[in-house]
Amino acid sequence: MRFHRGRELRVRLFLLRTVAIGFMALFGGAGVSASAETPAPNVAGQQPAPNAAEIVTIRGWRSAEFGMTMDQVKQAIRRDFPASLDKAVSEQNAVEGTTSLSIGVVDLLPESGKSKVVYIFGYKTKKLIQINIIWGGQDSGKIKPQMAIDLANQLRIYLISQRYKPEGLISNATLPDGSIMVFRGVDAAAHQTMLLLAGVKLENGEAKEIPKVSVLLRLSYIMDGEHPDIYTIPQGQF
Repeated sequence: MRFHRGRELRVRLFLLRTVAIGFMALFGGAGVSASAETPAPNVAGQQPAPNAAEIVTIRGWRSAEFGMTMDQVKQAIRRDFPASLDKAVSEQNAVEGTTSLSIGVVDLLPESGKSKVVYIFGYKTKKLIQINIIWGGQDSGKIKPQMAIDLANQLRIYLISQRYKPEGLISNATLPDGSIMVFRGVDAAAHQTMLLLAGVKLENGEAKEIPKVSVLLRLSYIMDGEHPDIYTIPQGQF
């Protein structure tokens, strides 16, 4: 299985404030919590710091690899999720100039229910630059708060085991809008992986939805988060 990095293009977080302290207790002491405004904490203390030869390289997700054309990604979907390709939906992003291809998948993890996989193609290259795997939110169907937390824990443990660069590694950071950056890491090729949890709060140790905010868990693998292939207004035009 191939993985990629994770900060979404123009990351859209539709979130109100979450009870951050409760989340830190919930996710346990294995990771380091931090404000998104502080320098990225190093969680490599959970395991020996990897040397350069051991750092993971994320080339894509499952059969889909960064740099593939849409036709190539469709063939990858046919291999990975043959029942989903016929129902794939293609959309244009008028702001970023990107194109997305979305499919629905059930039980990517055991008993995880419905999810949505979104393959994003660049504005100039028209090739795969990002993959998002989404549970909950406005498009993927509802997910119970406790299920979102359980999935976030499972994925976080897995991602930390993959040996990303210690520099910039983040675990359980509270963002200004109250969402939780469960994991963010950069691989040997500067690809990014990001796991975001939103729309959940804790009350007396019980996970509950934040009113009017969709519970969302999103795992993103991004080819180049610092210089994404999206439309930007040329300098000097306005």
